[in-house]
Amino acid sequence: MKEKTSTVSKRSILLWAARDQFTQFGSSGARIDTILEAAQVNKRHLYELFLTKDGLYMAVLSEVSREIEAAFAAESGFWPREIGALYVSFIDLLCEHREFILLRHWEDLSPTLNGPRIQEAMTGLWAKFEALVCNVLGADPNDEKFKTAVAQARLWSELYAVSSTIISTKRVRDAENSEEARKLANQSDTQKAVYAQIAREIRQCFEDIA
Repeated sequence: MKEKTSTVSKRSILLWAARDQFTQFGSSGARIDTILEAAQVNKRHLYELFLTKDGLYMAVLSEVSREIEAAFAAESGFWPREIGALYVSFIDLLCEHREFILLRHWEDLSPTLNGPRIQEAMTGLWAKFEALVCNVLGADPNDEKFKTAVAQARLWSELYAVSSTIISTKRVRDAENSEEARKLANQSDTQKAVYAQIAREIRQCFEDIA
């Protein structure tokens, strides 16, 4: 039992350390030696648990994807039924899962041999969310106007989620990860105004939809 507990613990610690490295530097830039040093685990345990660096990377992607998918399932039933506020709620969800956004950003910059795993998870999230949008609007999902509107709204949403996450992450790192810096990064003075503008732009995307 002790050995099993120890193995589970080592796996969890390695995943924690790897998440930090992969979100900072991507799959290519992350250093195994740095991950092992942070986790205080030797290389033998890494290869026993994950076989390769790519195996560790894939385990991180799976864990982060499961977390945001679970959050979406738990929260989406409580989101507002007004289209602008609905999108803002979804953007909030994306921004709250910083590691998911950063890993996807790295995947876009340097695709891995394992394929676009985070992109697949994001595509699945958007499909579920846009089905909700369709239901709220009572729209025909095959209608060309609706398809154009959701494509434009997705662009607005992802642009803000990615840029906001990257900027807030840089602020936190520049302030040496202090708790106060985290609060400031997540509570920008301009956030409410930006969200209001995004909501207006998104409403305009759907103005011709029933």
